[in-house]
Amino acid sequence: MERADGNGTGGTGTALPETELAAPVLEPTLPSTPSASPGAEALRRLRRNPVAIISGLYIVALVFVALFANVLSPYVYDFQDTRRYASLPAPPDAHHLLGTDNLGQDVVSRLLFGARISLSVAVVVVTIEVLIGVTLGLIAGYRS
Repeated sequence: MERADGNGTGGTGTALPETELAAPVLEPTLPSTPSASPGAEALRRLRRNPVAIISGLYIVALVFVALFANVLSPYVYDFQDTRRYASLPAPPDAHHLLGTDNLGQDVVSRLLFGARISLSVAVVVVTIEVLIGVTLGLIAGYRS
């Protein structure tokens, strides 16, 4: 094999070892399986991360509780049970799993309906943020 100067000596007059003369030629190899779509790749990564799965299940449970607060709640959100207890707030018992607040309202019911309010506020805030972000992104993309 010859070098660029044509004499195989590398321009110095001395011959180079064969290992330096023959550079390995790497040919591109195609993957044996086609690459997965971005969604499939994201699901594969999600399944390998147990903390992400637990967090996702927790969020799904919170959304479920917020959506079905009317069914899951033992009392309506503004029911006041002041006759049963001599002093308020009352500790947990068989009628009120987490007790009552200073007004005699069941804490479990208040938590369930509070999750509904928090979820609705979160949806409104995210919608506003997306509208602002998309608008600014479109303006920035158009101008540059």
